[in-house]
Amino acid sequence: MMDFDKCICFVNMAACRMFGYTVDEMMGENLHGLIAPGQYLNSFEKGFEIFRNTGEGVVVGRTVEIEGKRKSGNVFPVELSISSTELDGRWYAVGVIRDISDRRRVESEIIEARKDAENASRIKSEFLTNMSHEIRTPLNSIIGTAELLSETRLDDEQKKYLKLMQVSGKNLLTLLNVILEVSQIEAGKITLNTVLFSLKNTVEKVHRLLNHRVLEKGLELTCEIQDNVPDLLIGDPERLVQIIVNLVGNAIKFTEEGSIRIEITRVQNTEKGVLLSFSITDTGIGIPQAKLDSIFSSFTQVDQSLTRKYGGTGLGLAISRNLVGLMNGEISVKSLPGHGSSFTFSAEFGIASNPEGSSKEESEKSEVRVDSPGELHGLRILLVDDSPDNRFLVRAFLRHEECYIEEAVNGHEAIQKYENSDWDVILMDMQMPEVDGYEATARIRAIESVKGTVRVPIVALTAHSLDSEVKKCLDAGCDVYLSKPIDKLSLIETISEVSHPASERVMNGTSEADKLNPEKEKAIRVKVDPELMDLIPGYLNHRREDIVKIRELLNKGDFRSVERCGHSMKGTGGSYGFDGITQIGALIEEAGKARNTDAVNEGVEQLSSYLNNLELLEEE
Repeated sequence: MMDFDKCICFVNMAACRMFGYTVDEMMGENLHGLIAPGQYLNSFEKGFEIFRNTGEGVVVGRTVEIEGKRKSGNVFPVELSISSTELDGRWYAVGVIRDISDRRRVESEIIEARKDAENASRIKSEFLTNMSHEIRTPLNSIIGTAELLSETRLDDEQKKYLKLMQVSGKNLLTLLNVILEVSQIEAGKITLNTVLFSLKNTVEKVHRLLNHRVLEKGLELTCEIQDNVPDLLIGDPERLVQIIVNLVGNAIKFTEEGSIRIEITRVQNTEKGVLLSFSITDTGIGIPQAKLDSIFSSFTQVDQSLTRKYGGTGLGLAISRNLVGLMNGEISVKSLPGHGSSFTFSAEFGIASNPEGSSKEESEKSEVRVDSPGELHGLRILLVDDSPDNRFLVRAFLRHEECYIEEAVNGHEAIQKYENSDWDVILMDMQMPEVDGYEATARIRAIESVKGTVRVPIVALTAHSLDSEVKKCLDAGCDVYLSKPIDKLSLIETISEVSHPASERVMNGTSEADKLNPEKEKAIRVKVDPELMDLIPGYLNHRREDIVKIRELLNKGDFRSVERCGHSMKGTGGSYGFDGITQIGALIEEAGKARNTDAVNEGVEQLSSYLNNLELLEEE
């Protein structure tokens, strides 16, 4: 206890031991001078004058963490709680002090452990991403060569060997994708793409993907969608397909006879739209009751002997659980050994407000096919890839398409060949030495913007299959993305979709897709100073890099750096004549300051749209 003259008038033995004094050494001494470090004395003196007259103060009635000073002069952290009491018309302060050195040490260890864990997770994620690229590159050659070999004359024994090679290659690719998916989920980098889609078409896609496996085992796969379930939804159809394929695929694997049934029901309306329930029921071997609580954990198998018999990694259900969580749903299972299993998950979707026009567009999109050779007749294609094997495969895949192909082995050579000739499409490998595909694509788009030339469709070819990499490719200026190993039909379909005769293209960066989408923003025309024309491509490229950088900062929760990025854009945009960038930068700066993730993302989307629709006009 401290009296009205700041002197210690009561102290217990615990306090004496804590500060290293005897009772006699502490009693009657100025409390502030005895046990408070020097940096606090000024504020304590000012606060005490208020306390002396009112019994109130900044720390009265509160618990705060400060530092105390021992007799030896050592400073240590303490937790201090102060209350006031009035005796004979004067105010006294009663303080309870706790030494929190051990707690601080533990907290520091926890923080360091968390940093180490986060760093280890980041390193693991980077390793798996790089490993993916290194494995996919030779795998692309193996699977691609096997596909080319299947088109030649083979005897029955050779066909058997080739089939084994193809199945093993695809199984390896599936395993690689699953491991990467789990890594991204653990790193919190999995996001949903919100688009309009048909639920009926999505279920039909699942049926197409798995029907051959159902027929091979002599099973029956049925699906029932209740009448009150809306067909046109807003959400991520690809992730929905992934979940259903995981669950139905497991049902097929563990069912030797009988049937598998998919049932979709409407649970309730929500603020966002509607909550649907998906049930997948089979007549398979079932799951023991003791294992039901653990099957959604990573790398968990019901029985190792079953794993050896049926295969699998124990990751599919863990991935499904996380994806369901992203859709604001839950997943559960009911099962009885020998009598089958029923997996049920819920997911929330938006409901389309304009179903008629959108249904037709989605239906037409799902029916795009290229089944006959010669679809690419007369197209001029620039193939950019540092791997001779990959270039050989692409040429082999397109050998019947009657198109002209010229090769470049790095981004620098690609830019030179782009400037020296006209192209209908560019196939751009994104990971290359010297100038990579991201930089080459951004520089090509900058050249188009400055010169007002035709926008050439660019197809990204990369061994990375993560959502973040897809986004990075599109932000760099690519029109579409193909992940290695490249499928022949997908390659031809993609080239056919994005390419078209040069006479049909639109100038100033407007692609064919823009003409099909009347809602796409019109070109943003900006007049710039001729003296700055040489500097502007580099400046705009830096802003494209900001898009990727800000998204990475958001993933780390580093809003302070996001704020600085926005501030920089706000300050430089006007100097180059881009008032739109100044406004977007101000938006991102404020959003970063407010730690508002949604607002930051909105600013990033505005910046991406602005750059993609920017048309430069030279001042006269």
